[in-house]
Amino acid sequence: MVENVSTRERRSARRFMRRLEFQVEIGSNSFQCETLDISMTGMSLSQPLPEWAGKSFRAELHCNGETIGIFCARVNEKKLRILEADSWELVRKWIVSW
Repeated sequence: MVENVSTRERRSARRFMRRLEFQVEIGSNSFQCETLDISMTGMSLSQPLPEWAGKSFRAELHCNGETIGIFCARVNEKKLRILEADSWELVRKWIVSW
């Protein structure tokens, strides 16, 4: 017997499957990868974030020759929450109006 129970999505923002270049530079350390999916509040990365990046940090997103600075908080090794962005309108354009 299988019980059918509906579940509720916990995310507050819709995620879009977008491959944007993601980059972090802290001191002499540098890390680059791509996003797997992104929303106005967070993203998933294609590779694990290095420990040296810390719990919160500044990073950059790149698309079509443009760059946006963002301030992120680590959720786990591949997921981040976006706390601030230099241009929320450009982030929205990149993920919604693909």
